[in-house]
Amino acid sequence: MSRKGARYRFYLPAETLAGEEAVCSGAQVHHAARVLRLRPGDRIEVFDGRGAAYQAAITSIEPSARPEGRMLLRILGSLETRAEPSFEFILHQGLVREAKMDLVIQKAVELGAAGIVPVACLRSSVELSGRRAVQRVERWQSIAVEAARQCGRSRVPPVSPVRFFEEAAVALPPGEPAVLLWEAEEQRGLREVLESLGPAKALAQARLNFFIGPEGGFAPEELEIARRQKMAFASLGPRILRTETAGLATLAAVMYHFGELGR
Repeated sequence: MSRKGARYRFYLPAETLAGEEAVCSGAQVHHAARVLRLRPGDRIEVFDGRGAAYQAAITSIEPSARPEGRMLLRILGSLETRAEPSFEFILHQGLVREAKMDLVIQKAVELGAAGIVPVACLRSSVELSGRRAVQRVERWQSIAVEAARQCGRSRVPPVSPVRFFEEAAVALPPGEPAVLLWEAEEQRGLREVLESLGPAKALAQARLNFFIGPEGGFAPEELEIARRQKMAFASLGPRILRTETAGLATLAAVMYHFGELGR
């Protein structure tokens, strides 16, 4: 494939894509000029993180080692996007150590999650608060942007501020499906719970919430909160999965079950 036909994707905030011209700045310009070797006249794809994508032509590019680098674009037209699932999977992930959480955020976006909620649980091995928590969420949001760019999504899933388990549980709208994955659940597996939600066509635009515990698992107090909130409990089978595996395995299974993976 020639360079002009390659599918190079760049993220631009929606407010910068209001007219026929747009400006890309910062590290993306350095990547475009120094790594991809793009030049004026080359065509690229830009997406706004809210569901829209466009084809654009580079009119000028001024790389710089500093954030002042600029790439001027002419918007040529909108592009059809098909990478978004028909329902919203919200991953409530118990906090884990930095590298593991980075992995969960990245892969969850690639698999189709619509949002990630970092959850501070009683048995979490990580404590985040104040400015440190804000900085970590900013980092996770940047990872989500890059993962969406790489995998072809037009929406960037939001990473919410860190919430305590009870806060996240009681914030769910009444009647919105919520499933807690628990290794000691003996009555229902994930497949049975998913089948109880009905066919995929009945879930169009619906939000499905899945709670994954931290490395130490959910505490009894948190399980009681989940029961009071009428969450469904589900098992992932006879093997005990690490928390970073459990969330991604659940997401992949849900996407496959409802026809969003492998079709």
